[in-house]
Amino acid sequence: LKYDISVLANYNIHMQGIVFDTMLESYVLDSVSSRHDMDTLSQNHLGHTPIAFKDVVGKGKAQLTFDQVDIEQAGPYAAEDADITLRLHQAIYPKLKKSAKQLSVFHDIEMPLVPVLARMEQHGVLIDSDLLNEQSHSIGMRLQELEVEAHNIAGQTFNLASPKQLQKILFEDLKIPVIKKTPKGAPSTAEEVLQELALDYPLPKIILENRGLSKLKSTYTDKLPLLVGKSGRVHTSYQQAVAATGRLSSTDPNLQNIPIRSEEGRKIRLAFIAPRDHKIVAIDYSQIELRIMAHLS
Repeated sequence: LKYDISVLANYNIHMQGIVFDTMLESYVLDSVSSRHDMDTLSQNHLGHTPIAFKDVVGKGKAQLTFDQVDIEQAGPYAAEDADITLRLHQAIYPKLKKSAKQLSVFHDIEMPLVPVLARMEQHGVLIDSDLLNEQSHSIGMRLQELEVEAHNIAGQTFNLASPKQLQKILFEDLKIPVIKKTPKGAPSTAEEVLQELALDYPLPKIILENRGLSKLKSTYTDKLPLLVGKSGRVHTSYQQAVAATGRLSSTDPNLQNIPIRSEEGRKIRLAFIAPRDHKIVAIDYSQIELRIMAHLS
């Protein structure tokens, strides 16, 4: 229902009386199940395959927005959505009621969280785009330096992002020993292999730094400013029914995996700012799963 809350909020319609949500019913009942989307649940609980969204709107470049779909097609699709949702509730909720603890998690924790997360998504996270643009520029300069260093060590120019070219340089030209192979028998240039080789050879160390910085640049410093809305904020989606342990996850963009170990990663975190007269507080359980496991053992 969180999605529906956000859509209707765009038209100043504020939903009240939110009591059930079939996705969360399924999640609380069996959090380790792979998926809790309506189509999967319909097949699992009702033995029914609903009309696929792509069959109504198409896909790729020819994909329509839903307001462009003929009413003759849109009607049955939308009506089935409503029908299947009710039927799923009638199938899943009685199973949930058999466990007082699970029922309490559903009614006292998960459901009250839905409107809270919807408001968090609508409000968004304030970003300093200028700071990110500066970081993009400095990372770009460092990537150029690394490329020059790598070419000098190799004695030739090559594409640092090409595993095939890297295999040839490392294992044929520089005669570095192969410590692991891919399933197809080629020498591996995976991260854990390069980390081991970086202890003794300079080029793998440069490649690792290059990969790390390239990922930061493409995923965060280049991309985040493009996702900022008119409010100067980034609006992520908080996923309530994904992680088996009960924690939230974040997508489009994922704001929960911004690196903290490297200096560049910590700089990216500085771009998440509080408005005037406010502060951002970071609160985190330290190694909570390991602590629980240690306690239980």
